[in-house]
Amino acid sequence: MGLPPIKLHGGRHTAATLRLKAGTDLRIVSAQMGHNRTGITRDLDQQVRRAVLDQATEAVIRLTPEQRKRGEAAG
Repeated sequence: MGLPPIKLHGGRHTAATLRLKAGTDLRIVSAQMGHNRTGITRDLDQQVRRAVLDQATEAVIRLTPEQRKRGEAAG
């Protein structure tokens, strides 16, 4: 499917993020993760989402005409 490889711990973060995105209550996800406070889970989710947003932004930038020209010239 073309997904990038992730480390085992990254899979744990992904699972938590997907649970939250699916609407699972934060307290449930926090308990499943073994966190003693929901704030830990909430902070983790924000970090993962920020990274995903950054990756999405970079992908769009690579599609701009100026970036494509640079890539073609380098390749």
